Amino acid sequence: MNEIMCRAELEALYPDEWILMVDPEPGIDTNYRGRVVAHSPDRAEIHRKAMEVPVPRHIAVFFTGPPVQRGMKVLGLTPRGYVSAAAPDQAGEVGPTPPETKARL
Repeated sequence: MNEIMCRAELEALYPDEWILMVDPEPGIDTNYRGRVVAHSPDRAEIHRKAMEVPVPRHIAVFFTGPPVQRGMKVLGLTPRGYVSAAAPDQAGEVGPTPPETKARL
């Protein structure tokens, strides 16, 4: 897994999996290239592996499956350890996260 690959190649090799890439090279939109250090269907496993990456390094974590369906909420970690959720409003725009949806880990 030490070869440099682009996102399109990874989507074909590892469908519906989470990918951890180090030192990603910028590309058009989200089709960047980089060295894959881990892949798994379990996002938590990829996050554990990301914590083991020596610093300073740039990393990219992404899912090779279909994007989030309209109306679903997206949860994610921020550098301060909060989980937030945002869903599209009636016009399809993502608005600010209501305070009641934030929770401390």
